[in-house]
Amino acid sequence: MTLCLLAAWTVVCLAMIKGIQSSGKVMYFSSLFPYVVLICFLVRALLLTGSVDGIRHMFTPKLEIMLEPKVWREAATQVFFALGLGFGGVIAFSSYNKQDNNCHFDAVLVSLINFFTSVLATLVVFAVLGFKANIMNEKCVALNTKKIVGYLGNEISRDLIPKHIDFGHVTPEDYQRITEIIRDVKESDYAQLGLEPCLIENELNQAVQGTGLAFIAFTEAMTHFPASPVWSVLFFLMLMNLGLGSMFGTIEGIITPLVDTFKVRKEFLTGGWGAVCWPSASA
Repeated sequence: MTLCLLAAWTVVCLAMIKGIQSSGKVMYFSSLFPYVVLICFLVRALLLTGSVDGIRHMFTPKLEIMLEPKVWREAATQVFFALGLGFGGVIAFSSYNKQDNNCHFDAVLVSLINFFTSVLATLVVFAVLGFKANIMNEKCVALNTKKIVGYLGNEISRDLIPKHIDFGHVTPEDYQRITEIIRDVKESDYAQLGLEPCLIENELNQAVQGTGLAFIAFTEAMTHFPASPVWSVLFFLMLMNLGLGSMFGTIEGIITPLVDTFKVRKEFLTGGWGAVCWPSASA
């Protein structure tokens, strides 16, 4: 971890030493690369089973939650972090603009780009979560099917169950039919089976929670992707680029006013700042 932090701070310092000329060029790559990865993930995720369920869950409003102040507070926090407001990076970068620059247009453009980026990233996450929820639902169906097979062998004849149903691989639709038949025939004994409710909606409600959404649920779902190591590498390269891009803006917001105020050499100030921050982060 210490060596990784050293490498990260070295990259940040090298990009910052020459100022906006070098960091601006680096930002082209660090800003555009995540879009390429997100689009690749979206196309791949839409081809997965259950992705439509996740996207449907994303666009299904829950009006009762809109009345909770916590939701609006978290939304405002996300917008402030996404736009980098109050950190000084936006102001530092804008100080390099020409005096006649149309700042109002830039503000509207950045806000729109941020909005569409959030929608794109959310589509990817919910499509993957839908795929993950589908896998968990299939495991639930398989576990309940074992209980039902034992019940069929001991209590009633299998002749009640449609012949086309393969108990080695029961689809969610067939599972629903089986449970409905058993509930109609042996309603009093149905509760004794102890069947778990196998609903994709329940899996999605459990998954879409907390700050670990992208880092835990998303990465766990990637293990089920074909060629999962490739997607894992792309995902973490995207996270690294996002982290570096955020650091460029943050450091620029600190270095620029100090250089302009005290007229110090930017190379020494940047290197000294990195030398102080690296051991602090390692500790």
